[in-house]
Amino acid sequence: MDRMAGVVTRLSARLAQVAAFVPRDCVVADIGADHALLTVWLVATGMARRAIAVEVRPGPLAAARETIARAGLADRIDVRLGDGLEPLAPGEADVVVLAGMGGRLICRILEKGSAKLRGVRRLVVQPNGGEAEVRRWWLEHGWKPVDEALVEEKRRFYEVLAAEPAVDAADAETPYAAERCGRLQLDRELKLEMGPYLLKKGSHAFFAKWELERQKAARTAAAAARSKSPEASAAAERWALRERRIAEVLACLRAERISSGW
Repeated sequence: MDRMAGVVTRLSARLAQVAAFVPRDCVVADIGADHALLTVWLVATGMARRAIAVEVRPGPLAAARETIARAGLADRIDVRLGDGLEPLAPGEADVVVLAGMGGRLICRILEKGSAKLRGVRRLVVQPNGGEAEVRRWWLEHGWKPVDEALVEEKRRFYEVLAAEPAVDAADAETPYAAERCGRLQLDRELKLEMGPYLLKKGSHAFFAKWELERQKAARTAAAAARSKSPEASAAAERWALRERRIAEVLACLRAERISSGW
């Protein structure tokens, strides 16, 4: 930790959770490393034995290079300019991190660089929205979620997701298998949206996030209902259905927690 003095003494809650999902003694590629705070922390603390910090823009790349040099880790962290996974060689990294970008962009990066994922044993992502899209991409491309966490930071909620290569298509489907919560069916689509592990954990942050989503759906449904157009009427119905669905899930999970003494 001495090498980190004046560089990275503490990660934000969001990045700390990303780091927690990175396996020890790995070679990690941090795609969109920005100032390389996470990359430096992983190597300096011994979580990663080596790292590759990738940035698509020269400005953040220079900032990453400066952070790494100040930490005295230039011999263990490569800094590369390039788009997504492009700067990586297949098999070079066994863990890939994509944090702080939209879920749709994460999917595009993974799709475009799928050949570079050979040998990768874990993906750790922190989407800024579009989490369901990431889970769906994993499901369709042979990746199985192994853990999820929800972090609240500065009044925003961030999902951190980890996945590993599935044995086969059935293995990739397993976390999304439908199950009962009381009289409610937690089906695949709901698990893709809310997260199979987040539903099981039912953290305080989970309830807080989805209560806000429920309120948003209720407000949107009410606003659309005030319009007389057929399109608005259909939208009001969709949002009202979403509000009821979220309310049912939260009520069911709360009842289960109470019955189990949570």
